[in-house]
Amino acid sequence: EQLDSILESIEKTGNRINILFADPLQASAFLYSASQHGMTGLGWVYLGTDWNTILTYAGLPIEYRDTVQKAMDGMVGISPFLEKNAGLLDKITAYVDRHPEIQESAEALCGERIVFKRELFPEYIIVVYDSIITAAKGIQSVLEVMPNATFAEAEERQLLYSKILKVKFEGESGYVEFDPNVGDRLPIKMEVV
Repeated sequence: EQLDSILESIEKTGNRINILFADPLQASAFLYSASQHGMTGLGWVYLGTDWNTILTYAGLPIEYRDTVQKAMDGMVGISPFLEKNAGLLDKITAYVDRHPEIQESAEALCGERIVFKRELFPEYIIVVYDSIITAAKGIQSVLEVMPNATFAEAEERQLLYSKILKVKFEGESGYVEFDPNVGDRLPIKMEVV
């Protein structure tokens, strides 16, 4: 039901090129549903990260396997060319250690403290982290000129997009800067998988 809602939203936008961040199980569920909605094949492109492998469909029951495999035909997987998490986990752990209220809040809400496990941090987490910082910097720039922005209006969203294109900072995945003409990140090395 949630996937149907997500797919309807994608279809309404008219976007035919989409980036899918997911693990193989989530990607297979998404692609199966997308296929059922007629949102795979000619005219539809899904760019994947580390899920775009045979593992996405190989372990599925036969009634799903062929559909998901067919939905992946012609897909492109991109994976940032990165060293290990560039110390991000150490930085997050140090930050939490400096702010004991975070662990106290986690204990109060969840009944236990946060435990950080290095094996649960895939390499692309540093790109996700930089994406969040990029969005936050863009939002901050908008709020400096429009303090009451809610991003419900097209004008506010367009301003946010233009502010994000101007964001520049040294991120965990390297220097973050965007080409204002096409919106691509510069410079970043990618491996085709």
